[in-house]
Amino acid sequence: MTEQTTHDTAAQPADQADRFTDARGRTIQLRILSPLQHARLVMAVGSQAAENDVFMNAFALPAAMVEYINDDAHALPASLKQVEGVLAILGSDGMAALNKHLYQKVEAARAKMKAGIKEEESAAKN
Repeated sequence: MTEQTTHDTAAQPADQADRFTDARGRTIQLRILSPLQHARLVMAVGSQAAENDVFMNAFALPAAMVEYINDDAHALPASLKQVEGVLAILGSDGMAALNKHLYQKVEAARAKMKAGIKEEESAAKN
């Protein structure tokens, strides 16, 4: 029988682009969640909360992405209470900065995608 080993790499290392500062001057660093960590988050919050898309996408997932606030490390939440704990630590200022940071990343990706499409259209014309 073949033994399968699962490696739980903490998260892929975040680069400097995944660090930002909130209105209280705290430096927040995000982690990139692996598929295994996503699955564990779903199990951690429970089926009822996991079915709530707004809760998962606006609160649980961003909270789970927080790796450091200043020099304080935050592990991947293993329960709904731990998700709530990270949200309480972030508070309104931290969540506002986190949402703004994620929005800016989405906008940058959109701009990059649009530039790529324009390049392809231009190349197709030639």
